[in-house]
Amino acid sequence: MKKDHGLHWGLVSTYRQEIMGIACLWVILHHNFCKWPNALELVRELGICGNAGVDVFLFLSGISLYFAYIRKPKLSRFYARRIFRLLVPFALLAAPYWIWRDCLLQKGNFWQDFSMLSFPMKGTITTWYVGAIFVFYLVYPLVYRLIFEVKQLGPIKFRKNTMAILLPAAVAFGCLVLRKICPGLYDNIEIGLTRTVIFLIGCRVGEWVYRKKQMPSEWLWLSGIYLAFMLVLRETVDLPAYWIRMSYAPLAVSVTVLLTGFFHRFSWKPLQRVLLFFGDRSLEIYLSHVMLKNAYLYYFPVTQWDRWGFLSYGLVVAIALIISTIVHPIGKWICNCLQKS
Repeated sequence: MKKDHGLHWGLVSTYRQEIMGIACLWVILHHNFCKWPNALELVRELGICGNAGVDVFLFLSGISLYFAYIRKPKLSRFYARRIFRLLVPFALLAAPYWIWRDCLLQKGNFWQDFSMLSFPMKGTITTWYVGAIFVFYLVYPLVYRLIFEVKQLGPIKFRKNTMAILLPAAVAFGCLVLRKICPGLYDNIEIGLTRTVIFLIGCRVGEWVYRKKQMPSEWLWLSGIYLAFMLVLRETVDLPAYWIRMSYAPLAVSVTVLLTGFFHRFSWKPLQRVLLFFGDRSLEIYLSHVMLKNAYLYYFPVTQWDRWGFLSYGLVVAIALIISTIVHPIGKWICNCLQKS
């Protein structure tokens, strides 16, 4: 057990990769196609809400962007580092997938899918995360200015944190308006649009993490209470999809706080090494296992040899890990070359 020196938000950065590793595993569990027996009902329920792992990713992304932008780098350098790191692995993994699906199987338009335009146009969500985070990278300098630099708009003066509250609230309200006036577009992009709320929260919390602001102990038990509340709520109330998405924002914060407190107090190197592996390659693992799952289900829609589907999905994940282990260093090398050129 580690000696407790007090919780502070800076520990989120210290254990960022481990938390991303758990979020990656949570998303993998969510994407499973297993037929869970009654004895594993709790695991099944945990997998159902595993898409909240993406909210954890976006929360941490908002935090990490503060670290990258606080010294006001050149915009070209800021964008290059982020976008190359995002789009190079995407291109390496998505190009073969969309060639197979769109060119060989003729299931869609290659350039629409590869450029991610099919996400807002048709609601194709296979690689929606990449498209959403790409947009978040692009708008971050504006978000930073609104949250941390704008103190007055015309005659209206803002107190500290006012914009940090107004922006997520405005996005949440905007989602409701868009759903009403343009339901087709909203249905196509809601999986990414509603996640803007947790990203903006992460942008604000980034300053707390950077300055290692003290984290009151109450945050731990409040996070635990909210997590338990959400588990009970999902079992007892059939919430509309919009409210489920909105509830995942505080859930992502709660999970991050609880995991930070756990890693601060307990150290088990074998577990941390595994989580670091998944956290470091989370993007490649995320993309490869989603695409492999889709390909597997196309050729083997019903698995006769595997009653529960555990071995089938285990095989999909294992191959995804091998692919991500190969693609990750290649992607880093290409990124380094592009940044030097």
